[in-house]
Amino acid sequence: MGKKSKKKRQICHTQADGSRAMDSRPASMDVLSTWSADSGPSLLFTADTERLVINVPEGWQRLCVEQKIKIGKVDAVCLTHLGPSAVGGLPGYQLTAYDAGLRKTTLRGPEGLRGYAASTRHFINREDLEIEVEEVSDGEERGNGLLRVRAIVVEDEEVTEGPVAKKPKTLSSKSVSYVIKTPDVLGRFDVDKAKALNVPPGPLYGALKRGEAVTLDDGSVVQASQVVGATTPGACVLALYVSTPGALQRLRSKLQAFLTGSASLDCVVHLARPQIAASEAYLAFSQSFPSSIQQLWTQAGASPFRTAARDARLLARVAPDCYTSDVAEATTEDAWRGPGVQVETTGRFTLVPRSQAGYVAPEVVEDDLEAEWNEVKARGLDAALEGVEKAKTTDVPSQLQHAAASLCFLGTGSAMPSKHRNVSGIYLRCAAETTDVSDPGRGLLLDCGEGTLGQLRRAFGGRADECLRNLGAVWISHPHADHHLGLPSLLAERRRLAPDEPSPILMAPWPVLRWLGDYAAVYAPLMDAYVPVECQWMKEDAPHPQQQRLTDDLRLAQCFCVPVPHCAQAYGVVVKAVDGWSLCYSGDCRPSTKLAAAARDCTVLIHEATFSDGLEDDAVKKRHSTISEALGVGRDANACRTVLTHFSQRYPALPEGLGDTGAVVASDFLRLSFPQLAWAPSLVPALRCLYGDDDDEEAAGVLF
Repeated sequence: MGKKSKKKRQICHTQADGSRAMDSRPASMDVLSTWSADSGPSLLFTADTERLVINVPEGWQRLCVEQKIKIGKVDAVCLTHLGPSAVGGLPGYQLTAYDAGLRKTTLRGPEGLRGYAASTRHFINREDLEIEVEEVSDGEERGNGLLRVRAIVVEDEEVTEGPVAKKPKTLSSKSVSYVIKTPDVLGRFDVDKAKALNVPPGPLYGALKRGEAVTLDDGSVVQASQVVGATTPGACVLALYVSTPGALQRLRSKLQAFLTGSASLDCVVHLARPQIAASEAYLAFSQSFPSSIQQLWTQAGASPFRTAARDARLLARVAPDCYTSDVAEATTEDAWRGPGVQVETTGRFTLVPRSQAGYVAPEVVEDDLEAEWNEVKARGLDAALEGVEKAKTTDVPSQLQHAAASLCFLGTGSAMPSKHRNVSGIYLRCAAETTDVSDPGRGLLLDCGEGTLGQLRRAFGGRADECLRNLGAVWISHPHADHHLGLPSLLAERRRLAPDEPSPILMAPWPVLRWLGDYAAVYAPLMDAYVPVECQWMKEDAPHPQQQRLTDDLRLAQCFCVPVPHCAQAYGVVVKAVDGWSLCYSGDCRPSTKLAAAARDCTVLIHEATFSDGLEDDAVKKRHSTISEALGVGRDANACRTVLTHFSQRYPALPEGLGDTGAVVASDFLRLSFPQLAWAPSLVPALRCLYGDDDDEEAAGVLF
């Protein structure tokens, strides 16, 4: 005989007057992220088992992994706008959620959201993934569970896009703020009073709890107010976003009920960009809210990636000429000055119980860098560093004596970001006036995974804007999300910084170019932000139309693609400089004889090494390479120096099986001039001392 299904207990009731009320179940708002060089703000509302997320910005998954934030199943994602600081982490989250077994995503946001969701079809191509998209209208209220959400839509002023030399294009965009309300909290049902009024236990108790009057057998009527305590109003939070100063006045007119106190509001969370929130107009606006309303500000600016910041500080002690120690210092431009509290990642605002309502900051645990440094030294660091110093005394091969060329690794992990490694991104400095690796010179970006812009800002610090202005080209290896999701934020920021300069050349497979073109239709800052070149036309024997620009701007005599075995539209690239050096980057692939032949006698081969040796079956199945296979391509190509990157995030921070391979092992924020590549392989024992046996957790295991 089958088991009887348990009836789920109803915790939200519709009362006699039509209002909604619930039992006193906890409800809260968690701060998942704030504004920083890496990310935008994100909030998680939880009421019983219901979860609602406001914004999934770029870097969102990595931050959740870093903070061990378990998101679980999300009922809906509400987006305030369509820029990367709101949607940049959404595709990565959807793919991770799918891998964790979740097959439906509900998205709500401004006009254009359907177009954005459709643009991602080129790489979120899962047949059984249902994406429900709702473009919200002003005043529209949604929510069938505990959380009710009302949209406040504001049309921004029209934005004229396009460099002066081109025909301007005028677009209008909309941004959305959200009012999130929990149900009223039911008063306590007094059984003793009900018994005193001769109300029999059973269905009549339930009716009274719902606020209904009941008639007894003797004809007497018992009102709910006679046996149930007063209902406590539910909590109400305003997640407030405005994208331009001009839209502020239009938003203000829609908030008069809150500003005058005629509508109940517990908390307002300011989600505006720091530049907007720091303006005099916004400050005056924030001061117009009644003092009874708690105001929370998300314009913090500090790095949320504590592990990466700690790694950088320790790495800078191990190899100060290859790493910078101040990657945690990159902050947003403007200081917060408004009334209220500056929130931090993992801070929580309690909504219910109402007696405990309010914001509680997270406990801050300061890193004891000296203690960690002593642990690193205890693992044999001094002996390892002696090996590095000895290697520095050897002669630099003539092929590597090109000090103007250098590499900066912005992301060296595969598939999804981890605490130690972001996803793929490499900055190749092609030309510079100095030999200092901190000088960005003029460069080419090889792949641009999610979070690359933030990594670049932390790697180059005060010179990051210079790096972006002088970025001549970007090359994307294949259409997988971990290699290109950082493009929108990076290209839009480059265009903002250098609107009158020629846009960078974007060399990419056609699905990536199609995605960006579709996205630009709903996100104006991407319009005219790049010059597209399809990888399939970048052949060794047939220079593409932009080759002369690469020669003039970056001193590259040749730049051509080589199809590689991974997925459709997957390529490696070979660049040959006017100055005589050459570099080959594999992208993602199985070992390729064609790539080795194209890279013959190259100065530097950068090859993916996703899997450790012994996992050849996994490498074949997923069309990646093992460490030994990558080294074999380097030997076949007769490369002067091989650099390994794109390590699986399932393994420790430093992969096993590196040994004395003679290869350079890339890690995030590693900066090397070509002459430094001569001794860089000797860093491996020192890196082993640094990382010890630290294991990373997969994003899917942390988020769900």
